[in-house]
Amino acid sequence: MYHRICWGDSGQWGAWKSDSVGENSNNRILPTLSLFQKVGVVGDSYASGELAFDGQYIDHYEISWLQILARKDGFTGTNFSKGGMSTRTWLTNPNCMPLMQSSDAQDLYILALGINDAALGISYIGSEADIDNGADTFYGNYGKIIKAIQTKNPQAKLVIATIANDSDVVKEFNEAITTIANHFTIPVIVQLDDPLFNSSFYKDTMIGGHPTGPVYASMAEAFERLIGQSMMDHLDYYKTFKKDA
Repeated sequence: MYHRICWGDSGQWGAWKSDSVGENSNNRILPTLSLFQKVGVVGDSYASGELAFDGQYIDHYEISWLQILARKDGFTGTNFSKGGMSTRTWLTNPNCMPLMQSSDAQDLYILALGINDAALGISYIGSEADIDNGADTFYGNYGKIIKAIQTKNPQAKLVIATIANDSDVVKEFNEAITTIANHFTIPVIVQLDDPLFNSSFYKDTMIGGHPTGPVYASMAEAFERLIGQSMMDHLDYYKTFKKDA
């Protein structure tokens, strides 16, 4: 039997899921991120544990979903992220590209940009051709980031996340993210496929447009579910991990 869920009044339907116990979609057999010793996240404030209290926007990396998972699963997590980053500004901020290039090579890189790119508008998206011509567009700049990571560690595994929003503008950017993933033959995870990102707990408990500590803790579980399912769905990609180490 297969099912899909429409959460609330959003009209946003999740992907079809199988209820068969033996199917790879069963959460009881999902791989864990403890497979990896070093995991890095490329992202913005939502990847940095940023809190927005009293008009102050401060990154608290220690409560980011990456560091919560690092404590849980035993890997070393590195946040190549900072509040306010877009694909354009990530390339030049010292907490991001320069830190990634000077840090140890990671086993897994999770790419989670796009929120601030969407704020720049559809005109910033560009086209798939920009990945190769290096244009200053979403396609072009995300392409530069992925190429830099692959140069840093050709054996690393990468996974790219869509944006957890279903506005018309974000849908355009999410389509671009999927196209970028296909261009580089890397897995894409759709955040809205996980029930957390469709829940009132996630949507209605923001402060200053940002998650609070308990929400970041739930995001950790959601990202582990999504990436674990990605390992099942793209086994040919992940099963070569350590092959050429």
